[in-house]
Amino acid sequence: MNRTKLKAKTSVRPDQAMLTAASSIQVVKTLISSGFGCITWIRGLLSDDNFVDGTLYGSKSDEMLSASSAQGPGQVSSSSTKVKVIKRGFSTEADSLLDYIDGIYDALDKQYLKSFVFAIYLDEENPNNLVEAYTFTISYQTIADTDIIAPVMSLATSISQMDLVDAEDPVAAAAVNGRVPTLGEVKRSVRLLVKRLISVCQQLDPLPDRRFATFKLHYNDKTPQDYEPPNFVAGDPEKDRFYFSTHGVSQPPERFSIGGVGTGQHGALPSVQIEIASICSFLPSPEDNNAPFTGHTVTSNPRSDFVVKETKRKADNQAQLEDAERRRVVWDAEPFGNTEREKEAANTPLGIRRKDGIGSIVGVVRHTGGAHAVPGLDEVRAIIERFHV
Repeated sequence: MNRTKLKAKTSVRPDQAMLTAASSIQVVKTLISSGFGCITWIRGLLSDDNFVDGTLYGSKSDEMLSASSAQGPGQVSSSSTKVKVIKRGFSTEADSLLDYIDGIYDALDKQYLKSFVFAIYLDEENPNNLVEAYTFTISYQTIADTDIIAPVMSLATSISQMDLVDAEDPVAAAAVNGRVPTLGEVKRSVRLLVKRLISVCQQLDPLPDRRFATFKLHYNDKTPQDYEPPNFVAGDPEKDRFYFSTHGVSQPPERFSIGGVGTGQHGALPSVQIEIASICSFLPSPEDNNAPFTGHTVTSNPRSDFVVKETKRKADNQAQLEDAERRRVVWDAEPFGNTEREKEAANTPLGIRRKDGIGSIVGVVRHTGGAHAVPGLDEVRAIIERFHV
């Protein structure tokens, strides 16, 4: 007869639960900061001078943080894990991004934050028409044996379209069980996050030189109607809706997912899931991708003539704007769910972009499941011509 030895149930004291909740918020902030720094660095959104290497510390007060300063008196150990952190005071662009992140942290502290979108667009007159979006979706979990709620970042599942599968995330497991995560656990989670972001971002085509960035927050049901975090203003669900636009229904945005629902002894773990979507592979390239490949070479990289370089930059920018006018098939860029039906709906076009709004595509049925009749590219062109868009 087999016997299973059960662990004795250990209750979580209220003060320990409060400490765990505070630590969970700090861990999520550290992971968001690390992830955001990694994205902006790899995608070349800021020059290298805007970044500093941050270090993870453990402290006597059980806090976890990402910092670039020397070890303080309350910090008992540091790790060799380095993360790219945007530094304040070097450029107005970096300071503006950090101001937005501070507003996001305010919503996280109050447990109002459901998700936020870091969006990249090309036309400053049309900030809703995106070329790339990074969506961080937050969920919260009640700490075991208490009524205290804490956010947890779980990176326990794989990246879609990639073969990276990992075991249960230790930080998520610690928080759900009412325990402050250790420096080693946070270090492993940060390394996992950065590794996955690098794997995805290196697959994406380069962003155009001229680009703009914005943020959008989504709140949960407990958020007061009049709440807006610092540096944010209320938006309109329809007028401020994010979308992608491509040349045809055969060009859906590339989508990747990092994190998601993990598993643990209390059932599904909460998560901060990062959704990445990009249409950069469908944009005009400054390189001649149709030229025959003849090999590679090493050059001394002589300094480019400023006038020639500036002329080419302006021509590339104009080509991007003209291409944006020709991209008429619209795809949703707002956060979507995790079910197969919801993901299928995200890969179905919203319609055709017209002067008076978005019109439906004849023959395409958009819903959360079932088969879709999708016309070919020639049919879409015929529809566009009929709408005179």
